[in-house]
Amino acid sequence: MLQAEEDGRVTDKRKLQIVPQTKAFVRFSIEDGREVDLSDDTGTYAAKCWKDGTLQKSYIDYCTAGQGPTELSYLTGKRMPVSYLQPKKIRNEGDGAKLISSNDSENFTYKGRFATKEEAFAIGYEDSQKVHNALKWIIRKQGCNYDSLYFVTWESDLHDVPAWQDGSDRIYENAAKRGRIDGQTDAKTGTDREEDWDEEVDVDEEEIPRTGALEAAQLRRAIRGYKTTLPPSSRTVILAFDAATTGRLSMMEYKDYASSRYLYALEKWQERCFWRHQKAGKEKGRYTYYGMVGVKDAAELLYGTEEKGKGYFSMKGKEERYKYVAQRWMPCILEGREVPEDMVNLAVRRASSPVSFDSRFLWERILALACSLVKQQYEKRYKEVWTMALDETCTKRDYLYGRLLAVADRIEYRTYGREYAKGKKAEEERKDREKETGRETNAKRYMSAFSQRPFRTWKIIEEKLEPYLVRLDAGERITYQNLLNEIYERFTMEGYEDDTPLNGLYLLGFHNQAFALQNGKASVDDRK
Repeated sequence: MLQAEEDGRVTDKRKLQIVPQTKAFVRFSIEDGREVDLSDDTGTYAAKCWKDGTLQKSYIDYCTAGQGPTELSYLTGKRMPVSYLQPKKIRNEGDGAKLISSNDSENFTYKGRFATKEEAFAIGYEDSQKVHNALKWIIRKQGCNYDSLYFVTWESDLHDVPAWQDGSDRIYENAAKRGRIDGQTDAKTGTDREEDWDEEVDVDEEEIPRTGALEAAQLRRAIRGYKTTLPPSSRTVILAFDAATTGRLSMMEYKDYASSRYLYALEKWQERCFWRHQKAGKEKGRYTYYGMVGVKDAAELLYGTEEKGKGYFSMKGKEERYKYVAQRWMPCILEGREVPEDMVNLAVRRASSPVSFDSRFLWERILALACSLVKQQYEKRYKEVWTMALDETCTKRDYLYGRLLAVADRIEYRTYGREYAKGKKAEEERKDREKETGRETNAKRYMSAFSQRPFRTWKIIEEKLEPYLVRLDAGERITYQNLLNEIYERFTMEGYEDDTPLNGLYLLGFHNQAFALQNGKASVDDRK
């Protein structure tokens, strides 16, 4: 509602959202005082002007009637009144940048190619209004923004398609809400859509806790399920807009894909980066999902600053990083390119320094992201497909050192508390004690140094491990000692004594071994 000052005038001192009242677009109704039985609470007849087609047509006729002589519209090739002043407010209500402009007669907007702006372009007034208003509508309906960069994705027949920038959790959740998961009954046709797919998902129940095979199958079916509502001619269009200055808007990206190709690209991206991730939401609290994080979450994990005691990353003063990640990841997601190496290395470095984070939860999120990025890097570069299943047969030095670090971390962690106990309840109690005391294992304290000088640092960690081994009961102590010996046997002498920095593969070894120990499952060789 518009708010007036004491003199009854509407001024720009008050704002609607971020826009002064005098410059805001508003919707209004016309009341004529007739008492009618309506579903609303007013009891007064009100014409909703934004839904009244006849009123809109009358206003269009009024605007076009006042236009000058007709000229050739370069957009449609028809003769009609043209306009050289184009609409603003394209990205949002406070946006002053124009997509088309030629009002700069002093510089080089059109000079050097044309003598006058009329030679440069002429767009019909009606054509301009249709194009700009359609663009505004689609941006507000299903667009997203990262700082000043706005993306909008739509399907040619306006069917639902998953957003390329979303994480796996949102893709699956949106697909479930819209009944797009393959195998569900189509809400429109009442038919079972599972028969539309040739591939049958065969999941071994014993593998589910370790590899996320069931979740991978569900995510794949969620993405593929969208295809059942799309015609063969379906296209998916992606546009991106950004403003270099306050008055000039640029179309940064224009991509047009066959929708089948678009969905295939999303599916492959999720498969390449598939890992176990955690997240915290206002409604759900903390939860676990499988797949890949979204662009927004990735930017926060890579560049955010931890808010102490709050369990999340702040991007205050770094909002442009959202745009930076979105631009660089877009070809990785949609065209199958490798994630830039500097971003992979950044994730590995942050994951290698757990003591720099106050929240263990945030560090575990960064560790999972680093594993996803390293996994896709190895698949793109070396055609090696890694999963969350522990590979006991792997003889790669980096992977083995990661396994050693995970075992050392687990041994010390198992001795937390005065009394040693077993079971799920005892495990939860140890976690609570660790959070209260802020205690970190020696493996985590030395993790950063270990990633740079593994051979030298492992000697230190191994020496500090002895008192904790003694505190374990005999059976568990022997189990861990045998596991360490098995890992040692996988090393070559040259690889073990090599003290050069570890690559990101050591994080996969660390995460896989830690996950296997936490779940008490035997490992499998699930790497191709």
